[in-house]
Amino acid sequence: MQGYLQIMLKNVGGRIFHVNFLTLVDWIEQLHTIKETNYWIQKIVNKELTKTIHFGNLFYKIYNSIFFFTFVGITITMNLHNMIVINIPYVKAEDHSIIYQVIQGGAILLAGTWNAVSDCAIIFIGLYLLSFVKIINKMITSLTDQDVMIECPDLLLRTMKKHVEMIEVLGIFNDGVKLMSFIQILMSICFYLTSLLGIQTNKSELSLYMIFLSVLVQLFLLCLFGEIIKSETEVIFWNLYLTNWYEMSLTDQKILLIMMMNSQNEIGLKAAGMYDVSLMAFIQIVKVSISYSAIMLTLTGN
Repeated sequence: MQGYLQIMLKNVGGRIFHVNFLTLVDWIEQLHTIKETNYWIQKIVNKELTKTIHFGNLFYKIYNSIFFFTFVGITITMNLHNMIVINIPYVKAEDHSIIYQVIQGGAILLAGTWNAVSDCAIIFIGLYLLSFVKIINKMITSLTDQDVMIECPDLLLRTMKKHVEMIEVLGIFNDGVKLMSFIQILMSICFYLTSLLGIQTNKSELSLYMIFLSVLVQLFLLCLFGEIIKSETEVIFWNLYLTNWYEMSLTDQKILLIMMMNSQNEIGLKAAGMYDVSLMAFIQIVKVSISYSAIMLTLTGN
C-alpha cells in the first residue's frame, strides 16, 4: 500500500509542475537544433551531447534490466509464499489463487512501469543538465588557452550567457522536482523504517531484505544525483578563480566577477525547496532511522 501511495503522490507532484518539464524538454530540443556560430564551441557541445545520449541509453538498458529481474523476483516470492497484498471483496484467495496471482502481478507491473517512466524522464533531463554544466566548465577552462581565445575572442561573453542560462534552467528543474523529491525522501524513510523493523523482528523473511535494499538504493541514487549537481556547479567558481583574470581587460574582469558572484550561490536539489538532497542528507537519514528503530525495539521489548 505504501508503494502505491508513493508512486501516486510522486506522479501527482510531477503533474502539478508539468509546465516546468515541458519547458525543459523544449530546452533540450534547442540544444540539439540550435547551432553555435563558433566551430570550437559547437565541437564541445556536440561532444558532451554525444556522451549524454550514450549514458542515457546505457542507463535505460540497466534500469530496464533491474526492473525486469525485480518484477520476476517479487512475483515468484509472492507466489511461493502465497502472499496477498490486494484484497478482492467476495473473492476468497484460497479458492481463486490464480485470479489473485494475475491481478497482483498486473498491479505490480503497472505500478512499476508508471514509476519507471517518471524516474527515467527525470534522469534523462538531469543528464542533459549535467552535460550543460560540463560544457560551461570546459569553456571556462579554455579561457587560459591563447589559441582558443584567438579563434573565439568573445568566449568569455558567450560563457557568461550560457552560465545565466544554466542558472535559469537549473531553477526550473529544481522547482519541478522539489515536491517529487520531498515525497520520495519522506516515503523512503517510511519504507526504510518499516522494513528495518520487520527485519529485526523477523530475520528469516527474504522479501523484507529485498524491500529494504531497493528502498536504500533508490534513496541513495536520489541523494547521489543531488550531490553531483551540487559539486559540478561548485566547480564553476573555482574554474573562474583559476583563470588568468589579471591579464584580461577591465570589461572582461567585470564579467568574470559577476559570474563568480553568481557562482557563489549554492545550486542543488532541495526537497520541498528547503532541504538539501545530497549524500550528507542520505547519511543523516540512515543514522536517524537506525537510532529510531533501535529505540522502538527497546520499547517493544524485542
